[in-house]
Amino acid sequence: MTNQKLSDEILRQKIQDIVTTEKHLKEGNECYLIPAGWYDRLFRFVHENASRPPQINTRRLFQNRSAKLKKDLVDFSDYVIISKKLWNLLRSQFSSTQEIMRRVIKNYKTNQLFVELFPIEINVVFGNNKKIIQSTKGKDDDDEEEEDTLNKEEDIGDEEGDTADEEEDIGGEEDTGEEGADKEEEEEKAKNYHI
Repeated sequence: MTNQKLSDEILRQKIQDIVTTEKHLKEGNECYLIPAGWYDRLFRFVHENASRPPQINTRRLFQNRSAKLKKDLVDFSDYVIISKKLWNLLRSQFSSTQEIMRRVIKNYKTNQLFVELFPIEINVVFGNNKKIIQSTKGKDDDDEEEEDTLNKEEDIGDEEGDTADEEEDIGGEEDTGEEGADKEEEEEKAKNYHI
């Protein structure tokens, strides 16, 4: 089923209705990241009757040739967070290169809600199968206050040509160089999340 394109007038009204009525910062809700430059074009379309923006291109938010977000992204400068309802409308009208969904989580020490841009990924390897699990537990949460919430679990079959050397070493020797620094950074993040 293809999505019907709405007239500019109706689309502008639907966008305004969603933005003014929906509060997407509720614990556990899904939010989506879109490039700030694209959002500026959408704003001009809605409020200044400018022409429709092109396809939502999220590639600039990712590291080169990677599925990982850039680490130095700045809210409102590089990206804007929108609700699931607005994302679904925009995707149906403009399409997107790749969606970037994140969850709203709560830091129970400060009682503040925030969108977790970089969820912790844990690679678990059993024989030839690998599972990637993302934890959405808030930073600095105490174990007794909330159990980990797992929001993504994905089976990845062993691709031909993979070797044991390419798998992440769980509890083994420490890497050196740039990969070693990345591993240390990930370990520090894991300590902060009490995994």
